[in-house]
Amino acid sequence: MSADVVSGAVKVAGPRGTRGLTVVAQGAVAGVMALLTVTFWMLYEFRRLEVFQPLEDAAMLYRYAVNLAVGGGVAWNPGEAPGLTDGATDLGFVLLLAPLIAAGLSAAAGGLLINGFGVLAVGAVLGAANALVWRLPLWLLLGIVGLVASGPLYLYVVSGFSPAVFGAGLAVLFLLAVGAQRRGTAVLLVVTGLAAGLLGWWRPEGFVLAPLVVASALLVGSARPTPATHLRRRRWWLAVGAFGVVALGWVAIRLMYFGQLLPTSAVLKADGLHPANVLFSLQFLT
Repeated sequence: MSADVVSGAVKVAGPRGTRGLTVVAQGAVAGVMALLTVTFWMLYEFRRLEVFQPLEDAAMLYRYAVNLAVGGGVAWNPGEAPGLTDGATDLGFVLLLAPLIAAGLSAAAGGLLINGFGVLAVGAVLGAANALVWRLPLWLLLGIVGLVASGPLYLYVVSGFSPAVFGAGLAVLFLLAVGAQRRGTAVLLVVTGLAAGLLGWWRPEGFVLAPLVVASALLVGSARPTPATHLRRRRWWLAVGAFGVVALGWVAIRLMYFGQLLPTSAVLKADGLHPANVLFSLQFLT
């Protein structure tokens, strides 16, 4: 064995088998931490743990999934051509829900199951990334996972929306990109690029967020940067800068077209600010 990480973290250096067990162990602990945190906030907010019926846009997604499960396609009404009424923004969520519904689960139960695995995966990937890259003490890792899972994540799980799974996809993408950076294999980099593209079909913002996650992971993936690495990083900073221009353009659209920067949940229909929803929006943006 070489060096150990002190202050509560487990060993991360040494034979490959030991290192693999460490990655799995930290991932498992962090995943359970994320799931327990979300469950705590659900119980604190609603005083009960149950399968809630989907709300708002989520209910629309569930209707698409039910129709797909019974052979009606991704359509609002069975028998219609999907191109006429397709509004399933979270297409990946619909495609995952449909087989569970066809197997006998209710749409609401299937959504809760998928989102639960999404929360577990977010924590697990953070734990694995810590074992491979950051090497933070275990107590600090669990604190970070608890902070991440204490945002509005539980509300998405309860209402049936799919950001939990989308976030898990971004986390897995980060881990793939770190692996591509460290191993330097073209095949893994191609797989990472394909995964980034597929996330865009889960939710439209994936087309922007996925490349940003890949660029960030490639920047931090090297534990001991060399001068040559810094030269390569200039190219990635150029890529990040290009996406930054896109992001600023989106901010401009938000301000000029929608009239405000915060998500619409922060603003009432009467154009007045709602303090509780402003706080929720700040949680979301953070």
